[in-house]
Amino acid sequence: MNSAFFNTVYLSQESRKPFKVTLFVALSNILAMSWDLLGLKIEPSLSYLSFKVFFLLTPSLLFFIFKEQSAHSKRNTLIAITYYAYCLYNTAFVDQSYYTSFMQFFFGLVYFFRFSTKDFFIAHGVGLSFYTLALLKLKSTIPAEDYAFQLQLMNGATLPIFGISVLIFFYIKRQEVAERAKSVFFETIGRDVGFILHEIKQPLLKISSQKEDQNIEDLNELLETANIMWPSQTSEVHLESVPLKELCDDILNDLKRYTDYLELSIENLVPPITVMAKRSFLKIILKNLLKNAIEEVAKHQGHIKLSFEGPLKLIITNTIESQVNTRHILEAGVSHKSGAMNRGLGLYISKQLCEKMQAKLSVSATKEHFKATLTFSDIEV
Repeated sequence: MNSAFFNTVYLSQESRKPFKVTLFVALSNILAMSWDLLGLKIEPSLSYLSFKVFFLLTPSLLFFIFKEQSAHSKRNTLIAITYYAYCLYNTAFVDQSYYTSFMQFFFGLVYFFRFSTKDFFIAHGVGLSFYTLALLKLKSTIPAEDYAFQLQLMNGATLPIFGISVLIFFYIKRQEVAERAKSVFFETIGRDVGFILHEIKQPLLKISSQKEDQNIEDLNELLETANIMWPSQTSEVHLESVPLKELCDDILNDLKRYTDYLELSIENLVPPITVMAKRSFLKIILKNLLKNAIEEVAKHQGHIKLSFEGPLKLIITNTIESQVNTRHILEAGVSHKSGAMNRGLGLYISKQLCEKMQAKLSVSATKEHFKATLTFSDIEV
C-alpha cells in the first residue's frame, strides 16, 4: 500500500528536473503578478485571476497526470502549449512587454524539456501561432505607426530566438541519439554475454565428453574466443593455410543438432581449396554467419547456399522474407532481428575478426536473398 502511494505521488528521476523548472516558472509567475498589480497597476479582474491560477497550477499537475515514460513527450507538449497560452494572454491583454516571454519559452522549453520531433514541431508551431495572434491583437489596439515600430522591434528579437531554438533542438536530439546508441550498445553487450557463453559452452561440452588427447583443439578455440572478447595483449595474428571445404563441412555437421529439427535446406558448393586465414578466427566467423542464416531461413522453410567465387571469395547466401537495410548492420549494436537475445554483436565480432586476419566481410540484400561475402587475404606464407 505504501509502495503504491509513493509510486502515485513521487515522480521518476527523469521528470524531477523539468518539474523543478515548472515550479520555478510558477514562482516567477507569482512575482510577475506582483509587478502587474503594483507596477503596471493592472486591475485584478476575475478573468485575470482565473488565468493566472490556471497558468500556475496546470503545468505542475500535468506531471502527475502523465507519469508514464511513454507519455512524457505528450505531457511536455501540453506544458509548452500552456506556457505559450500564458505568453499570448499576457502580451495581448496585460502588457505588450510580455512578448519577451515568448523568447524565454522558445529557448527554455527546448533546453529543459524533451520532445519527440513531431511533438516539438506541434508545440513550437502552436507557440509561433500564438505569437502571431498576439501581434494581431496588438495591431488592433495601437496606432499604425506605433505598431510598425513595435512589429519591427518584436520580430527582430523573437524570430531569431525561434530559429535558434529549432537549431538547438536538432543539436540536442542528435546528441541524444548518439548517447542512446552508446547506451544500447553497452546494454546489448550485457544481453549478449549469452553469445560469449554460448561460444565458450560448446567447446567445454565437447571437452567434457572427449578423451584427453582430443581436447586440445577445442580448448584452444575456447581460449581464442575469450581472448577476442577481452584481449589481454596485442599480438600478431599468424595466418595459415586452411582447408575451407573441410572446415565448412565440420561446422555444418556441428550445427546439425539444430538443422536436423528444422524445415530448411543447406547446399555446400565450396570446392576443396585452401585459403589464407587464422583457423580459429575463421571458424567463429563461419559459425556466426551460418547461425544467422539458419535463424532467418527457419522462419520460412528457406534455403542456404555456400559457394566460392574466383580465388578469394566465400559467399553465404540465404533466402529472406523481406529485404533488410544493410547499411549499418556490421556495426556494434545494430540488428534487424526481432525478439532475439543476441542482437547486433555477432556480425560486428565477425567483421573485427576478418580485419585481424587481413580479410574483409561485406553484406548485401535483395528482396529475396541476404548475402555475406568473405574475401580472404592473398598473402602467402
